[in-house]
Amino acid sequence: MNNLDLSNRMQEFAREQERQGANLFQVRSYRVAAGAIARLEIPLALIFTRGGRLALEALPDIGKSVAYTLETLLTEGEPRTIERPDRGREPLGLLSTLPGVGSRLAERLHDRLGIHTLTALVEAGADGRLASVGVSGKRLAGLMAAARARLETMHDAAPPTDEPSLSLLLEVDGAYRRQEGSSWDREGWRIRAHFADTALAHRRGMTRDWVVLEYSRPGITGQRTIVTETDGDLAGNRVVRGREVESRHEVAA
Repeated sequence: MNNLDLSNRMQEFAREQERQGANLFQVRSYRVAAGAIARLEIPLALIFTRGGRLALEALPDIGKSVAYTLETLLTEGEPRTIERPDRGREPLGLLSTLPGVGSRLAERLHDRLGIHTLTALVEAGADGRLASVGVSGKRLAGLMAAARARLETMHDAAPPTDEPSLSLLLEVDGAYRRQEGSSWDREGWRIRAHFADTALAHRRGMTRDWVVLEYSRPGITGQRTIVTETDGDLAGNRVVRGREVESRHEVAA
């Protein structure tokens, strides 16, 4: 792969990691690296051949973790992230606890589709990607119902203490969609808003509906996506993904 191909692959990897809820700063590091690769005058593959991963780490805007990802892209054809030795088994264990998901299907979901979370599984079911691993029809409907139910139990109604309140997130979401700005300082939080630019958002035609809110304060960073719900009792309402239980209480109030 030439530098342009590598740059494009890193941009794609950043979008995929963002869709799966990866750390905001890690996603940014992939995008910064993609830009740095595109500007290189020497083929990155040649740099790696001559000096290995250490030569990649020495390049501007490419640190240890990104160098590892580039090494796997160059040697295996697929970018990977540095993980703890046991981390690769965690999502498999989680996925295989769902009805109808055995160890083989869990491995296909993890290895072929890059699904590590229940949220990513639900999104893959919604846009049709699960058909590629043999999940469709009634099996798909049952799996999606089980995954959504599991997500509900994982997020109780108690508001998290390390992110903005639900009401504040919805307030900023509304202000952004009314074109009243794109960044705010509220209740001790710095919040920036932008429409989702992920592959999934484009596939589903939601690039002017899904709003990503990046929030921060000293020692804490994170992000949430707010969407117009299309299914169930919350259909038609703005919902903070991952905080559906709170959203339901907000709607009922």
